[in-house]
Amino acid sequence: MIRLSFCESRVSPRQQVGFWSGSGSGSRTGSSRGEKSKITEVDLSDTESLCRSLWNSDKCPCNNSLDSWLIDCSNCKQYWHLDCVTLYGLDDADINKLVKWRCPFCYVAPVSTSQFTQDDSCLTCRNTRTLRDANHAFEVAAAASHIKNTAANNEDDLTSHSSAIASENAMKCIESEFKQLSDRCNHMFHDVSKNVAKLETEITKFISQPLATSSTIETHSVLLQRISDQLETISKKQANTAPTAQRPSHPVPSAGAFEAPPPPPPTTAKHHQKSNDGLLHEFIDEHMSTSIIGLLQASDFKSENGRSTVSFGEPYTYTGSKSSRNATTSFPDVLQPVVDKINALQKDLFYSNHPDLKKHENRHPAPLINSCLVNRYTGPESFLPSHSDNEITIHPESSIFTLSLGQPATVKFSGIDQEPEPANDTEITPGHRSLYHMTRKSQDFFKHAIDKGSIADGTRYSLTFRCVSWKNRNSTCIIGDSNTGMLNFGTNKRSTFGELMPGQKYWAPCIRDIKPESCISFSNVVILCGINDVKKSEVNSQEDIRNLGNSLINKIKQIKQLNPKCYVSVCPLLPTKSRELNQKVNFFNCVLASKVASMGPGVQCVEGFHGFAEHDGTLVGSLSKTLDRHGGLDILHLNPYGARVLAGLIKGRLNRNFNLYIFCYILVVLMIRDNLVKLACLYLLPTSYQSYFKISP
Repeated sequence: MIRLSFCESRVSPRQQVGFWSGSGSGSRTGSSRGEKSKITEVDLSDTESLCRSLWNSDKCPCNNSLDSWLIDCSNCKQYWHLDCVTLYGLDDADINKLVKWRCPFCYVAPVSTSQFTQDDSCLTCRNTRTLRDANHAFEVAAAASHIKNTAANNEDDLTSHSSAIASENAMKCIESEFKQLSDRCNHMFHDVSKNVAKLETEITKFISQPLATSSTIETHSVLLQRISDQLETISKKQANTAPTAQRPSHPVPSAGAFEAPPPPPPTTAKHHQKSNDGLLHEFIDEHMSTSIIGLLQASDFKSENGRSTVSFGEPYTYTGSKSSRNATTSFPDVLQPVVDKINALQKDLFYSNHPDLKKHENRHPAPLINSCLVNRYTGPESFLPSHSDNEITIHPESSIFTLSLGQPATVKFSGIDQEPEPANDTEITPGHRSLYHMTRKSQDFFKHAIDKGSIADGTRYSLTFRCVSWKNRNSTCIIGDSNTGMLNFGTNKRSTFGELMPGQKYWAPCIRDIKPESCISFSNVVILCGINDVKKSEVNSQEDIRNLGNSLINKIKQIKQLNPKCYVSVCPLLPTKSRELNQKVNFFNCVLASKVASMGPGVQCVEGFHGFAEHDGTLVGSLSKTLDRHGGLDILHLNPYGARVLAGLIKGRLNRNFNLYIFCYILVVLMIRDNLVKLACLYLLPTSYQSYFKISP
């Protein structure tokens, strides 16, 4: 008869299973526990006696409390949980119907196995010795792996201590040699003093004599010559053997105690931009141009300085703009084929400048044209004032395309903020159906104009296509080493900076790789670079680290020279897992902070990097990688979670500038409109950026 009971024991799940001497009777609830005892002589042929000597038969051998029924073996009377013997889904009624059931201790397969022999079996646990040996080998391997990881984690500590011990031993040797040399010098000077005293005695004796013989004079001459030779020998030995070694100076995390030399003057940065990128004749066919001219003749132009304007697509505003706004931001059907053709050209230009992004077009799409401003010129009195398309709302990596229809005109280009020079002054004459284009970056250095009398009698239309968005006011350029590799721009708020922070990333493993011209036209520039320079073996003094700091400051000055309107955010170097390297990192950060503080409000340090350091100054393990790509210990790089923390610090720094700009912009708009209702809505910032930017000024 199968006995059934419910488990009510409350033994801790963490308690290890032991060998118990069972009594063979008592309550079937398993609430009592036997006393531990060592296994004595047991007849292995008697299964029931064996089980009772190893476990308490009133409880399951797992010795845990489970919400499960208990069933006893028909042979050895040992109780088992239903779950422990994989009798899932059976209730008490089903189990009571069982006539005979043998537990894992008593059941023997009716067929022999070819894998194991009787010699290989273990009667105590019914497992094979091979499996037991395999488990033992696995435990040994796990312990060895743990020891290896522990040794790897302490490798930097051992290296640092070894270096310190070696330096201390070297200093002890130098001090010992110096002491020996001092003793030798003292001994030699003592001999000289004795000779001088002897000389004085001889001179006194000589003077007291009424007349000196020739032999006496010769003796004194020899003595003086010998003393002179000894003094010269001592002087040479002191010059050759004087100790020149000094105690090695380790960088300390403080720059205030040292007077830094004046930084070298920054070299003048070059932008390498051209006023225009050429002229494409007959960009569209005659049929398409006729359709576009028909659309423009039916459009409502607004008169401006020297010409009249109308706009399509996204609104494009500039100083003195009066172009009309359409009800929708989409292009008319007549213009859409031209826009598609220009977008294809825009895509080719973008990926030719960024070939590394072409294989990731989904994550790094090329800028798309979404705005068209049309200028209409009528006769010789029409003109275009000298200006640059350097509005902050234009995509910094895009190009500006101008399609000419009707009468030709001469467009003149000249440099900004400098006297006209032949190298900078060029002109082109776009004819009917021709297209010329300029980069947005070139607009920071060149301006263009159409003079009076340049257009003959008749009408000329110029359609200028741009990629504009109010979000480009927060466009960001990130220049950094491999720790910026996981920072991405895009619209996904979890894995990128989000749509309110468009931008581009440039890789610069060392300070010399920073290219200031890549920062042109961006509103924000973020720099995280220098760890690969600091960790070099030849950088081993405070003067070397100061020179690196000055090099980075010169790069920042060149960036501000090419893009004076941008905000430069400088990131300190991240801590590492090497204490010796952290000494140089900390000194570099101190030098950098003192230099940045004197550069004005346009250059600031990103705060919050102390959160990357443990209490001992090393890089936090939960924010960093364990192994590098070669399988070695990684002491420098952040893991994905650390990259998200870094992105949050950068975004927080830039959003403070952006929020202040938006607040001032909206406040001015509301003051002009004198609308108190919208002024109250300022409390909704920063969730309503887009709605406010769609307010017409």
